[in-house]
Amino acid sequence: MSGHTALELLKNDNISGVFLELDLPDMDGLNVLELIRDIDPSVPVVIITGLGTPQSIKRSAELGIIEFLEKPVSLAKMREILKKIKYHNK
Repeated sequence: MSGHTALELLKNDNISGVFLELDLPDMDGLNVLELIRDIDPSVPVVIITGLGTPQSIKRSAELGIIEFLEKPVSLAKMREILKKIKYHNK
């Protein structure tokens, strides 16, 4: 999915959480994260990427993500994260 498409979904739908890749075809993932925060500061965001850098990890944390995961991510870890999102939304 593109960054622009994700942002449109967030504006127009009730989204429980976002799994965000930093390497998107049309936008930088950190820019998308900043725009997500402008639209809905409370939506839980999890970064899943193979392109993590100390700078991207720091900036993501500043923008209030739930978790920053490096690929590959195990199914057990994904379940754990989904539970965090469910708890966050209560």
